[in-house]
Amino acid sequence: MELIEITGVDLVEKGKEPNKWKEYDVKIANYVKGTKYSIPIKKKDGEYTAAYNTYKALKDKWEENFLEDKSVEIGVACSVKLNNWDYKGTSGTTTYKTIRFFKDPTETRNELSKTDAESVREKTVQVDEDPINLTDIPF
Repeated sequence: MELIEITGVDLVEKGKEPNKWKEYDVKIANYVKGTKYSIPIKKKDGEYTAAYNTYKALKDKWEENFLEDKSVEIGVACSVKLNNWDYKGTSGTTTYKTIRFFKDPTETRNELSKTDAESVREKTVQVDEDPINLTDIPF
């Protein structure tokens, strides 16, 4: 789960014949070069994705924000695919993040702060003050 600030969403066509599909390209603030976000429209079984259903419900509100040069802060869960490339002696990695579902930004912020707190929390170990007598250990 991560918190992103969306500044625009564009419908794009991907792939080549006979495997073409449409999805939404998501533009974010604080863009990191080589990282691309997208909202898929349909699953392989033809059903709409959870992310698309949420986007469809919020689309009008988001577009109003985008027209006023405002962004939308929201939590997202993504699947990630890395693509290593080499072109004319230059190489790099492109990260494709497919948004699977959206979550309220406040909930996401709370979840992320709990995760951060747990990862930095110190672990304490009790140590007996009495030294161990090695001759008392039967081996």
